[in-house]
Amino acid sequence: MNIFISYSRKDAAFVERLKTALEAGKIGITIDTESLAFGDNLQEFVDRSVRETDLTIAVISRNSLQSVLVVAEALETLMYEKVLGRKKYPADLQRHEWR
Repeated sequence: MNIFISYSRKDAAFVERLKTALEAGKIGITIDTESLAFGDNLQEFVDRSVRETDLTIAVISRNSLQSVLVVAEALETLMYEKVLGRKKYPADLQRHEWR
């Protein structure tokens, strides 16, 4: 299984802990800090990542809701998930113990 993580850079510490936990469970991760090369088109990266992974985790937080780009990624993810018939897994990170 391979998962794309969409998030606000302001949530990088949480996302790093999430990524580490998923990788410990032998789950492949697609994330901008490791998969996006300097000069790559960010929108193309997001489109490709959503399409080519098995699941997208959109980290929704106060920070991400203030980022137009992250909100756009979350909406795009929902669109692809609907078209591809994938399930959605919402999570309330404001109450999550990793915070």
